[in-house]
This record gives sequence, C-alpha cells and structure tokens, in this order.
Amino acid sequence: VALALGFVSCQEKATDEPQSDVQPIVPVLQADKTELLANGADTVTFTATVNGTANDEVQIICLNDNSILNQKIFTTTTPGSYRFVAVYNNESSNVVEITAKEVEKIITLEADKSEIIADSTETVTFTVKVDGVEVSDSYEIINLNYNAALEGNTFVSDVAGEFKFQAKYDG
Repeated sequence: VALALGFVSCQEKATDEPQSDVQPIVPVLQADKTELLANGADTVTFTATVNGTANDEVQIICLNDNSILNQKIFTTTTPGSYRFVAVYNNESSNVVEITAKEVEKIITLEADKSEIIADSTETVTFTVKVDGVEVSDSYEIINLNYNAALEGNTFVSDVAGEFKFQAKYDG
C-alpha cells in the first residue's frame, strides 16, 4: 500500500509596512481649449479634479510666474506659451500648455484731404488709427514715392503729382 501526501501553502509575503486602504491623491487638470487670442477678452476655463471628482480646493498655478489663477479662468494680452498645473495636498497634476496667439491689429491711415496745391503751403494732415482708435505715438507714415518717413503727420509739396502713403505701427 502506498500513500502519497502533498501540502500546498500560500501566505502573503510578510512586510514591515502596515496595510492601508488609502487611495493615492491624483489631481488632474483640463482646459476647455489650448489656444486663445491674446486680446484680454478671450478666455480658457480650467477644470480640476482629484481622483475623478471636481474639487474647489485645488489651486491652479501658472508655471511661467508661479501665480495662482483665480476663478479657474485664464486670459491675457501677452502672446506666448503658458503652462499650468493643479496642486492639491502637495500633489501636482499633469501640465497643461496654453498658447496665446497675437491679435493682428488693423492699422488705418486717414487724410483730412485727398488733394493739395503744390505750393509748399497747403498741407494734408494724416491720422493713424489702430483697431479704430487714434494713436499719437509708436507709428510712422511713409511716403512711398520717396520711400521716406514723414517728420510728424503732415505733408506739403512743391511738386505736382500723385503721392502714396503708408502707416506702420509698432505698439
């Protein structure tokens, strides 16, 4: 008579660490878009969650200058790239990058008259507007016939002809 016996034993590996049911804190940051116009009116709205649940105690920080974002809304008038994280209980979220695009300005050159007499006395006065608002500096008016900038915003001539002008704005 033969007898075979077998024993199998399973035991959890002993550790010195206490067992815990505490979930790790995982903040997540999301934005409703990744680009905005740098016009001070366009906005990006952030949503911050911790372990999948919205949490108002999360701070959203702009990594460019370490400022805290109020109201979870970002706007700017400065074009460039901005990086944000959400922080909760000293845990940081993913980084969200937002690009603020430069707004093209509409530059308008207006003249108070379209014709002058070539007598070196009659004057045309120009007005430069940016996005419909008159500007008093940071512009240049170019006489395209001579490829030369005017000194100021007026033009006189003793030469008859058709003259063309262009405004440049650096502001």
